[in-house]
Amino acid sequence: MPSTLRAANQRTPAEPSLPRRIARYWPALILFAGLTCPLVLSTWYTFNKQRAALQSAFTLELEQMTSVLANGMREPIWNLSPELGKPLLDSVMGDERVVTVRVTSEVQGTFLEDARRDGAPAELLRFAGPVVREEVGQIGEVVIEADASAVATEIGEEWPEIYAAGIVQALLGLGVVAFVYWALRRQERHQALREMNRLLTDEVQRRADALKAANDELRRQENLATLGRLTATVSHELRNPLGTIRNSLEIISWLVPGADPGERDRAIVTRALSRAHRNVERCSKIADQLLGFTRAGSVHRVPTVLDEWLEEQIAEYELPDDVTLELELHSDATVAVDPDRLRQALYNLIGNAVQAMGQVDGPAGSKSLSVSATRARDAVEIRVRDTGDGVVPELREQVFEPLFSTRNFGFGLGLPLVRQIAQQHGGSVEIIDVDEGAEFLVRLPLTGLGPAREGGAAPARG
Repeated sequence: MPSTLRAANQRTPAEPSLPRRIARYWPALILFAGLTCPLVLSTWYTFNKQRAALQSAFTLELEQMTSVLANGMREPIWNLSPELGKPLLDSVMGDERVVTVRVTSEVQGTFLEDARRDGAPAELLRFAGPVVREEVGQIGEVVIEADASAVATEIGEEWPEIYAAGIVQALLGLGVVAFVYWALRRQERHQALREMNRLLTDEVQRRADALKAANDELRRQENLATLGRLTATVSHELRNPLGTIRNSLEIISWLVPGADPGERDRAIVTRALSRAHRNVERCSKIADQLLGFTRAGSVHRVPTVLDEWLEEQIAEYELPDDVTLELELHSDATVAVDPDRLRQALYNLIGNAVQAMGQVDGPAGSKSLSVSATRARDAVEIRVRDTGDGVVPELREQVFEPLFSTRNFGFGLGLPLVRQIAQQHGGSVEIIDVDEGAEFLVRLPLTGLGPAREGGAAPARG
């Protein structure tokens, strides 16, 4: 499997458990319940309504049958003639729902009686009606008993139609539920495909970015290697003649005050020698920067009380008279650093800030240089802030590239050297957004040394 697909599969969510899978289809379950419950209730309601209607009709029919039989038995009972009432009794027994018919007389008791002999039903419906003669009153009674299950039998004859209608309705409901379930599954699959596509796209983009970053870093390392060889040669060749020129100027400076020329000529020579000294020093600094930039090897770290060390180094730096210095050193930390390399990085940042403020015109006291040191978790942060013209966002990465400079003077190695020194210490440097000027943040790891120590081996302070 390709690495991209493997990485994407590794981030694919695991198959959910059965309860979770059921919970994902709750709309289909709710729809199924919403369709099935009304169908069941409708069928039940139809059945009971039909049964109640048949029960009511059967009861009314038996009551009418009892009334007719009672009216027909007046003459046979009065005349005490069972043969006269037997045909009427047989007509009632002709109804299969009737189980027992009993006719009683006030005079002789049971007058006529007939019953089916194929077993009594589980539930009987009993109807009784008086036999009344107007001039005498009640002369007897008629009792009819019927099989209550006959109603269920009649309902059973119509039940297949009701059952078929219920099945059709249930099938329609299941069809709707199946369609909703299919739609949800289809949507879920499409969503899974979209998620997989997004993961693959992100992985491809990540790999492309990583490849581009690796190529850029390789190109940068190749350029730095070439630049290192070049700067090593140039600085070596430059330092030798500069040393000779410096020694010669020192001899001339020592001889000129004792010479005889006029005061005007002596002043001109002195100014020329001063300019020569300054430019020689400038060339020496360039050579030092070139040599320092090519020193990509290991640093020689010693435990250093950072706050005191920063205060001493800044005190030795000669700031212009119009620049106000603000110190906020509250890290209270001892760090393992190479004092010489870190001093070079600090002086490069301060020099860069002074040069930036020198190009800005402002009232007295408007030029301010702020240096602070604080702790942030497992690192210390050194901030150098100025009130100069700042760094535009488009150039915030370019300023750390070798030989890049926004000024007409300088060799373009100051900030790249700061980054190199910070990285050699396992730290970093970045530009922070501020309202005015520029602020550079150098972050250095504590490397387990922690707070400033008060006893034991004395840390480096200079």
